[in-house]
Amino acid sequence: MTAFMQVPAPAHRYLLAQRISRNLDTLASQDCFEPGCRERFARLATRWRERAREFAPQRSPARRRVRDLLF
Repeated sequence: MTAFMQVPAPAHRYLLAQRISRNLDTLASQDCFEPGCRERFARLATRWRERAREFAPQRSPARRRVRDLLF
């Protein structure tokens, strides 16, 4: 989480936020934690997933058209 705050590049922030979210999802699924703690991990994972969407790279319209033609 510290690295997320220190990295100015949106692409890196996107990748870091995704990783943090996945790690929190993993913690939320572990039975060794109390249910309340797992719920907090799940809420944090959701927040970080939303944060990752904020920094998700935008595809250019030209790329979308080429992709649409291929499929």
